[in-house]
Order: sequence, then C-alpha cells, then structure tokens
Amino acid sequence: MIINSPIIGKEEAVGDAATSDVLDGKTFSSENAGVGQTGDMTNQGSQIITPTTSNQAISEGYHNGSGYAEGDANLVASNIKDGVNIFGVAGAVEQGAVVNSIQSGNKSLAGETTDQSINQIDISKSILFCTCTSVEKKGYDANIRADILNSTTLRFSAWDTANGEAQWFIVEFSSGVSVQHENTTITSSSKNITIDQVDLNNSVIIPRGAATESYEHIDEMLVSYRFSDSTTVVVEKGDDSYDCAVGFQVVEFD
Repeated sequence: MIINSPIIGKEEAVGDAATSDVLDGKTFSSENAGVGQTGDMTNQGSQIITPTTSNQAISEGYHNGSGYAEGDANLVASNIKDGVNIFGVAGAVEQGAVVNSIQSGNKSLAGETTDQSINQIDISKSILFCTCTSVEKKGYDANIRADILNSTTLRFSAWDTANGEAQWFIVEFSSGVSVQHENTTITSSSKNITIDQVDLNNSVIIPRGAATESYEHIDEMLVSYRFSDSTTVVVEKGDDSYDCAVGFQVVEFD
C-alpha cells in the first residue's frame, strides 16, 4: 500500500508483505519490500492430490480453491479386511485362510519307518496330504500312515515293512487356519478321540493314512472319520479282526 505522507509530502509504502507473499507477476508495494515490487509466489492453480501409502505434501504457493484430494467409491468397509483402518474407514471383511508355503516331494519307503526332511513349518497351521503306491503292485505296500514328526521332519510308518513310494504335500498357512494332529490305534470297530473344541461349521477332518497288521484284509484300511460333537471325533474301520494305526488332522478355518 502507498500513502501520501503529509509530513514529507511524498508517497511512501506501508505494510509488511514480501515478494513471496504476493502471486507471481502481481505488483505491490510495502514498507519491507519497497515500492513497485513484483510477487514471486508460485501459482499452483488447481492441485489434485492422489492418496498413496505415505503423506502427500501440499505444494507451497497460491491455490485457486478448486483443488482437491481424490476420493474413491471403493473406500468402504466391505472392501477392507477386518482389523485394517484406511483413512478412518474400519474394515469389515473377515480374512480367509492365507497360504504361506507349499512343499511337496516323493519318498521311497523301506522298513517300518521312513523319515523325510522338510523346511521348517508351524505344525499348528500346516496340513499334510499323502498318497502311497506300491512298487510291486501289492496293496499292503501302500498301507502307510504319514505323520508330521516335528517342524522339520515327516515320518511314514508301516505296520511291518513297506516297499512303495509316498507322494506328499504340506500346505502351511500364515493365518486363518488352526490344525490339530491326532494319531491313534483302533483295536475294535470304532474309537472316540477327544480333541480341542472346534466350530463344527468351519471344521473338516483330513486323514493322514492308516497302517494295519493285516496284509490280507483290505477292510482294515477302510477307515472313516466323523464329528460326534465339537470335542469328539469318531474313527471307525470296516473289520475289527486286526489293530489299525491311523492319523488324521482336524482343520478349523477362522
């Protein structure tokens, strides 16, 4: 601003504006900057900001009022997993089972037990699948139970000896699944196995095989599994003439 000083009879600038306070290309006068100065504030016009995973800086300068931060119609609770908050929107989607790793292989079997080394897993979140075939095309060679012996070892067990090959898969989950591993020997037609309580609507039983002392009775290998309640699995076999060692997994999905 310029005023006419009655004392000295000339115009003088007043105010404290600097060039950085005035839009680029606009002229002004102030006591601090002097008379007839030109501003150098950057004209940002209409700045549009796209959200990312980190804070986005608002550019220094003049904004004309029509800029904005972008929105997205998909930013709703039903598109965000439970436990995650994005820009104040809390997620409502329950996360499903998430696979962390899958290991697989083939193992030649010999004798009553054969061990297989694996990469370390969390047993409580891992499911073992196994099929066995006979080298000599004899059914009893495939009469095998597969176990997770510890976090780095599988064990294939036969009642007597085996002369076959096991094809195995281990699926390890990082979340969304809890697994109970059970082994038992059935000496009659059925047996009740107590387990930790599960939600029957979200749980399944996955067998890990059966090994019987009988080489002749295929009925011994015909084993079925069912829940009788949330803490009990009933294991049944077709013939109770021989004992049968079985293994199974109770898998509960969150």
